[in-house]
Amino acid sequence: MPVAGNKSNGLFGFFSVGLLSFASLAAFVYMKTKKKRKRWETQKETSSNKDMITGNASDTTETWIGSDLRHTSTKMDLLHKGHAKGGKLLVVLVGLPGSYKTFVARKVARFLRWNSYSTRAFSIAKYRLDKVGSKSADFFDPNNKGNAKQRKGIVAEALEDALRFLHRGGEIAILDGTNTTRERRNQIRNRLKREDNGRFCEILWIESLCGDDALESEKLNSLKNSPDFISKSDFERRSAFYRMNYAQLGDDEGGFVRISSHFTKFTLFQTQGYLPTKIVSFVVNLKPVKQKSVYLCRHGESLYNARGFLGGDSGLTGRGLKFSAGLAEFLSETQKSVNVWVSTMRRSRETAAAINAKRQVQWRALNDLDVGVCDGYSYEMVKNRFPEEYRSRSEDKLRYRYPRGESYLDLIARLEPVILELERWNNDDGELVIIAHQAVLRCLYAYMTDLNIEEVPFLSIPLHTLIQLQSMTYGCREKRMRILVDKDDELRSEEARSL
Repeated sequence: MPVAGNKSNGLFGFFSVGLLSFASLAAFVYMKTKKKRKRWETQKETSSNKDMITGNASDTTETWIGSDLRHTSTKMDLLHKGHAKGGKLLVVLVGLPGSYKTFVARKVARFLRWNSYSTRAFSIAKYRLDKVGSKSADFFDPNNKGNAKQRKGIVAEALEDALRFLHRGGEIAILDGTNTTRERRNQIRNRLKREDNGRFCEILWIESLCGDDALESEKLNSLKNSPDFISKSDFERRSAFYRMNYAQLGDDEGGFVRISSHFTKFTLFQTQGYLPTKIVSFVVNLKPVKQKSVYLCRHGESLYNARGFLGGDSGLTGRGLKFSAGLAEFLSETQKSVNVWVSTMRRSRETAAAINAKRQVQWRALNDLDVGVCDGYSYEMVKNRFPEEYRSRSEDKLRYRYPRGESYLDLIARLEPVILELERWNNDDGELVIIAHQAVLRCLYAYMTDLNIEEVPFLSIPLHTLIQLQSMTYGCREKRMRILVDKDDELRSEEARSL
């Protein structure tokens, strides 16, 4: 029995030593990994407050250990019914002439491109103008079989280009035209059925019934800017021809959005899925107005601006406060009533403090780009301490994401609620002034002027300058006003453009 007892104790001791060794090894690996992942934190903690203020960098060179896990922002997949069909979507407009179809098509295309979707709008009217030039109302007489056949061929050409765009990497094509008859819409559907037995892409119809009202002067002035417009009487006659065979979208034609009562009533049918829902939520916020002005303005110079530091929540310098007073005086002299949107950050709120605003709203979405672990650093300090991060950002400023921070693409996604409210805004309650930060205003400026998203990180939004953007149905006018002018502003504007 004693021998058996010794064997048992020996076996138990063997396994005990083995378990203890394994536990020790696991603990060692965990501590080493944890230590490596915190290298940048240790390095940051060892830098003195003096170094932070003077900008002196440590002699040691550090690379953030998580750099292999970070930076590129990938967009969400095209999650809609067409996802099973390769993720392609064809948006087709339906409606009478002058029913704001082109307005909707351009707005939707701009919104989707701004959200990093490869999108292009194809205007059937432009194809017709390029092929046969401007035609009188007689060209649209449905009883003229020759002209009807010619118009059908033009639609087919535009549709082929749209499909070619989708085949070559495009994600969303928008076909902008009247498409008021079932015959025309069947032509589009039948063509799509020949693409991979109808599995190539999904269709979302957008029908506008906002052209049934009288041709008021506001709409007439807008139409006069169109190269397809001849005269009021010719336009009304053309519309009458379209009404002869107009057939509203039916429930058997697939998912659609119907806009009526001058963008105050919306009918939805089978618009499930992420992307169709995203488009619908944008469309229901559209408000076609003659024109509206939005003012974009950076906060006044902050203490961190003066020292060349990133991030932070510092207050304004003396020059920043001087700009705040000048901005308030300028707005009181030129505008009867203003509404102000600011970020929740101190420098933005202090800039707006002197303005006699009808209403002031703080938006967390308007806060500055989050620079993560680089908060409180200058670009020179980032270059010396995190050279790999500095290099990666220089190579792709749009998609680069700061460690534990944001990229420009992240910021664009964060600003979507602001964009929806901007589309709803009209100047009936006064002008709108947005006081925010350079990166934020770059994104908003690019959206309102329909610039390529790749240009966003390089746009010039100088300090102490008020930018007026006047949106119209088919474009945007810009005016820049320097409120506070000195050499330091000009120097910092050139430096900011290069950062």
